[in-house]
Amino acid sequence: MKAALIVVLSLSLVSTGCTTSRWVSLPQPPGTSAPRLEIGEKVTLTMKSTDRQRLKVEAVDASTLTGTTLDSPRGRVVQVSLADVESMTATRFSGGKTLGLAAGVVAGVLALRVAALYATVNTCEDCAGD
Repeated sequence: MKAALIVVLSLSLVSTGCTTSRWVSLPQPPGTSAPRLEIGEKVTLTMKSTDRQRLKVEAVDASTLTGTTLDSPRGRVVQVSLADVESMTATRFSGGKTLGLAAGVVAGVLALRVAALYATVNTCEDCAGD
């Protein structure tokens, strides 16, 4: 049971460490330059109408963003006018964060195992001395 709990906890920690989110500045005035995005990044757009849309970026230029929808209907290619976007955040995979978090989890599990082994050895030595 303890092992299963450790695995579930480790997976949840590692999954949250795999990405990093950043705010993307929109060009002012709209249409003057393209936002700094990379193909394949996942973005969350907050529209001026307060609607939200999540896309995987396929192309971006000074006036439009083309991407595949990540929400329902999933997989549909849409083109969004950047003039209609209020704000944008981009999410990207972070290998450094993931590696650091995984190493920390492994080190923590090993430290717990060593502490448990040390406690067992000291308990047995105390019992044998009586």
